[in-house]
This record gives sequence, structure tokens and C-alpha cells, in this order.
Amino acid sequence: MGNNMIFVTIEEVDTILGATWAAQDKKSLAIQDANDWLNGMKFCKGLDPIADSIKRAGAYLSRLSSQDLLYATQNDGVVTEKKVKADVVETTKKYAVGQEKGKHADMQRVESLLKPYLCSGVGSINGWVCK
Repeated sequence: MGNNMIFVTIEEVDTILGATWAAQDKKSLAIQDANDWLNGMKFCKGLDPIADSIKRAGAYLSRLSSQDLLYATQNDGVVTEKKVKADVVETTKKYAVGQEKGKHADMQRVESLLKPYLCSGVGSINGWVCK
């Protein structure tokens, strides 16, 4: 393809999520992040024209970006116990139940929307580290 594709525009995200999905001054960067993120995926279909599901995924990615959540740091949760033993290496970590940080709902939507369009291998759902 060479050039990066434009998967979604501000106007399209406004239509999909409503105009209040982000502050006006955050929208351009959020759209750029979403398009950059989608350009990193390996699509096998749905690009000519761009499928509605991919545009909707772009909208959710835009909203995540506008909230600084698209590339959020992963967090294991709240540690309630930690044990380290020196001689024979031993380590234990326990997490408070319900404190584990799972995937954001919008990222779960993105995965569901994109799954039918992605090739297996690089760029596939299994390769995602984004939470």
C-alpha cells in the first residue's frame, strides 16, 4: 500500500459516537493515533471500501486515544502479598481479587470488530499487547 490509509475521520467518529466523544482540541491527534494503530494491523479484507466494522473500531480507538488509554501502561493489579526468598530463588505475588486490570471495554469492542478482517500471524489479535 505504501502510504498510510485513512481508516476513519473526525466526522465519521462524530457520527458513530456522537460529537461529545472527545474535547474538540483532542480529536485530531486521537484520529491520527487511531489511523496509525490501524495501519499497524495486517488486514486481509475489508479495505476496499473500508468496512463499517473497521470504521467503528477506529471510532473506539479514537476515543481510547482521547482518554490517553490507547497505549496505556499495563498494570498487574494491587499487590496484597509479596514474598522473596534469596538462597533457593522463590518469589510469590498475590493480587487482591477484583483489582486486576483487564482490557478496556472499548478495546474488547475493537478486537471483536476487527477479528474477521485480520490475517493470521503478525498483526493478528493474538499479537496484540494493547490493553
